[in-house]
Amino acid sequence: MQLKKFPDPLNDSIGKLLQKFNDIDTWTQEKHKLSAELSRSVDAESYLKFVADGNVIGLSSVGASCLFDIPATQRGNLAIFKGQRIRVICLSHHKYSKFNYASIAINQEN
Repeated sequence: MQLKKFPDPLNDSIGKLLQKFNDIDTWTQEKHKLSAELSRSVDAESYLKFVADGNVIGLSSVGASCLFDIPATQRGNLAIFKGQRIRVICLSHHKYSKFNYASIAINQEN
């Protein structure tokens, strides 16, 4: 099942951090620091962390994010968000085609 995907407006503190992170093209010391800060920030804001295949989620670049509408019939990692709009962030590569993601329900106004 393909989830309905929307661009992330990046209009909150984590969004601003993602913008800074993605403005740096190569993995410099500053980008590594921003990656660690992003991980701490999603922990502090109680994001759900999970591992999934990049082809299934549709995000396979570290620092990529988007919004998804989760259907009432959703199963798997995102089933707790049934009927909600969520932000999903690709945090890091796991192994093979798998990535570490963080997700949280957001307000529809965002």
